[in-house]
Amino acid sequence: MLMNSKVHTKPFLLLIALFISHSLFAQPVATKGFQANINSKPGNTVAFRIRPIANTTTSFALFNFCVRVPAATSFTWGTITPNTTDFPLLSISRSELPQAGGFRVFLFEFTNPAGTTSRSYTANTSYEVFTVTTSVDPTTLGLQLAHEGTETNWFYAGTYAGTLMIPMVFVMMLVLDAWLLNLSLGLYLVLGLSFAPIFFHGGGWSYLQQPTFGYLAALLPAAWGWLALLRRHPRK
Repeated sequence: MLMNSKVHTKPFLLLIALFISHSLFAQPVATKGFQANINSKPGNTVAFRIRPIANTTTSFALFNFCVRVPAATSFTWGTITPNTTDFPLLSISRSELPQAGGFRVFLFEFTNPAGTTSRSYTANTSYEVFTVTTSVDPTTLGLQLAHEGTETNWFYAGTYAGTLMIPMVFVMMLVLDAWLLNLSLGLYLVLGLSFAPIFFHGGGWSYLQQPTFGYLAALLPAAWGWLALLRRHPRK
């Protein structure tokens, strides 16, 4: 038998608070501790680098470098070579994002909860994260980190703090009735898509273009499936 919503208003509010607050604390480490830059190298090669502001020992589970070139520029990217000496276990993928402001926009990304092997990095020392070749001399591309405009966050480096989102969803499914469960998950999605930065990479309507949004969008159908199962096999 599903629990009465009037009786369990306080647990409902507590669960919502835990759900959203843990999402906030599960954000990756921001770029406050690192600065990023790109530069050309011989052999039609572009190097992507970071520089720690202070001495630090850390692993990395996330790198996002967003770069752009004028839309009329014709070229192709080539081989990506990650620096696995300074960043053990690193791998980099590339994708092209929608054009914005007359620019082609590219995202070079590393995402892995296991992260790289932890290492020490010296303040104000430049570390090459990876290189990528181009079909033309990169100095002719007008290549720049996309730190202006609204296309994406231009640089992230961080580690995962872990998330209790899925366990919390299961707990909510167990203790809430149908309308409170749908209300809580729907409210979480609406807040994140509208203005509150409560998703892993922040929030806002642009989050619909994030590859991980499918994971969030599946929360409500999963809850509906669970509730349909409960209606067929009610708890006693």
